[in-house]
Amino acid sequence: LHRALGVTSIFLLLLLVDVTLGPLLTLVVFKKGKRTLLLDLGTIAILQLSALAYGLYTLSEARPGWLVFGGYHFELVKVSDIEPAARTSVPWTGPLWVAIPPANNLNKMLGLNSVGDPYYQPASYVPLDSRVEELKNRAQSLQSLHTSSNTAEQLQAVLKQWPQADAWVPLRGREQDMVVLLQRD
Repeated sequence: LHRALGVTSIFLLLLLVDVTLGPLLTLVVFKKGKRTLLLDLGTIAILQLSALAYGLYTLSEARPGWLVFGGYHFELVKVSDIEPAARTSVPWTGPLWVAIPPANNLNKMLGLNSVGDPYYQPASYVPLDSRVEELKNRAQSLQSLHTSSNTAEQLQAVLKQWPQADAWVPLRGREQDMVVLLQRD
């Protein structure tokens, strides 16, 4: 999911700053007997801790919060895509699997005449169980996954990990689209 959102580069930058630049700066300023050595090392430690705190905050905001089924595909929604008041319901253990109601029920449910993108409005989310039958009907056969971007070898490697999968539904990510593998029953 992190590849679909494109947050891997943030993680690598965080790793570079905290694991590489901190020790390198320490090597540059360290001279035995230097009067300002403690101040220099303290400054480097504060900079590293600040960078770590900012990086962890950025990663927590960019983490996947919801996988939302809307009738044709799943949408991967980041925590930062949602208003701060609605973010408290997102667990740290992984995204929530939810659905949005069909368009004709959505306006009535929200009490609105027109709605923005319902994928990004947690007030519109319903349990995924409420749309399971539609999800089953929309699921595509695994044979249709074999395309120019998915070789037979890649598919076989993934299906070894998930042997019970017999269908799929598209997953729309910010940086990369993927699929959700399903077992129809």
